[in-house]
Amino acid sequence: MKVCILTHLHVYRSMLRAFQRYWESEHPKNEIRMRKVFDIATIHKFERHLLERMLKLNTMSTYLRMLRAVYNRALLAGLTGYVPGLFKHVYTGTRADVKRALPPAEMGQALDISASLHRELKEAQIWFALLFLLRGMPFADLARLRKCDFKDGVITYRRQKTGRQIRVHVTEEAAELIRRCADRRTDSPYLLNILGDENCRFPLGRREEYRHYQQVLRRFNRKLKLLAAALRLGGKLSSYVAKHNAFAI
Repeated sequence: MKVCILTHLHVYRSMLRAFQRYWESEHPKNEIRMRKVFDIATIHKFERHLLERMLKLNTMSTYLRMLRAVYNRALLAGLTGYVPGLFKHVYTGTRADVKRALPPAEMGQALDISASLHRELKEAQIWFALLFLLRGMPFADLARLRKCDFKDGVITYRRQKTGRQIRVHVTEEAAELIRRCADRRTDSPYLLNILGDENCRFPLGRREEYRHYQQVLRRFNRKLKLLAAALRLGGKLSSYVAKHNAFAI
């Protein structure tokens, strides 16, 4: 639950930074004021600003929905007035038409652990393969698996996002990959050596731990892009691709 709260805080901060960039471009000498923000013209201009920055529609929609949530809270607190149809004509939906799954042949290449690769790309490939083999497990959950979660060929854990308990039967292939990237330090709670940096050990749910995880995730996705280039894949690789391919089979 703490991780879920921190995730929402991260999204709110990203939205706020985007809005500050917009405001400074439009009003370089004026401070942001609540009643000036929640104005139909301002909301429309902010949406246009996001479009001009070439943000994906789902990202743009997320920022506008976060801003709408701030408006609703400000309205309840009496910090701003009611504006009919304030978010009616801006995009706050979601698009599911972008296919993240790779074609079977390219997915086979991405999962071919026998391929000769640089050590860091090989590590990223193993993590990617585990995401796929463990039923499309989210990277946030894979990184935070504990040693006590893996017992008798089964991983039992709770989703970071929802708190729902999940049981995954581990195949021999997945078990071998877990052994290859296991965190072997006796004082570390982690099953895998993903968040196990000697200088970055923070309790789960702490703000520092979440920031460290975000850094690891960004490095992982950068390595996956390099992996896709090294394997000459036509499609893109990211931490989401393994999930979508796992659900596609």
